[in-house]
Amino acid sequence: MNMIILTLNKGKFSKHNRIVCKNISHSENKKRDIRTKDFKLIPQEFYYSTLLNVFDIDSSYAVFKLREKIYKSNPLKIEDVSEVVAGIATGNIREKLLTKDNSRVNAKKILRGKDVLRYYHQWSGLYFIDDKSLIDRKAGEYATFMRPDMINKEKIIIRQTADRFICSYDNEGYYILNTLYSLTLKNKEKLELKYLLALLNSKLYNFLYSSLIREQGKLFPQLKIFHIQNSPVNIPSKSIQEEIINIVNKIISLNEELKNQKTVDKEHKKKTKDSLSLLLDDMIFKIFCLTKEEIEIINNEQN
Repeated sequence: MNMIILTLNKGKFSKHNRIVCKNISHSENKKRDIRTKDFKLIPQEFYYSTLLNVFDIDSSYAVFKLREKIYKSNPLKIEDVSEVVAGIATGNIREKLLTKDNSRVNAKKILRGKDVLRYYHQWSGLYFIDDKSLIDRKAGEYATFMRPDMINKEKIIIRQTADRFICSYDNEGYYILNTLYSLTLKNKEKLELKYLLALLNSKLYNFLYSSLIREQGKLFPQLKIFHIQNSPVNIPSKSIQEEIINIVNKIISLNEELKNQKTVDKEHKKKTKDSLSLLLDDMIFKIFCLTKEEIEIINNEQN
């Protein structure tokens, strides 16, 4: 867990204070560097526009301003257009609810967090017994099931333990454990689910999340529901969405081919998939009206 030393001085209310800070979490000699390492000055006003007013001391001035621009110019959020819920929590009866035996009554295919990658998931052979009567509440047993519509509807599956958005598309009604989230659209008139999938998996969304939360390198980084819900959405025309969906479908198809051990020319297919992902990133940058300089900031931050 990251630790902080916070020093406050009582004074007149002002929105124009500057935060004096330094990050020595990676220092080899913290006692020395807390005294000698240069401090950083961050305008207090920056924190009025960060997600949940997160106290970010690592981002550069350029990153603060770029994030602020993206959020202000795209006020629509994922929570406005979709519903996101956590998967099934097996509580203290995991052995009752999970099985490899598909002959059990109400046995349903279920995915775990590690089964999901970008534009791709692979079922491990695990089943969930969808039967609430198995919970003996008098004996202190507990578990949390999912609403059927969040399972059976066309959905995006999002991995919880991750330092970026890692999302896959599901139209087969997979059940999911609470190491995953399920996202379904509220209304499909203007927004296509696979377009939203491309946004979530994009370099832009990775920048917005990772530049603020800084989970890279942590043993068990956690993506929270509010990180997903508060991400900005830009809804382009249906024709542009269709262009993006066509590329998403190609990536999904390539991943299906790469699942097969007998697939020939795997390296070529992987390179094609990577090229398509880069093409999606470029298209999404354009949708969000980012300049060449702003894209360079994002690329540098990712590196």
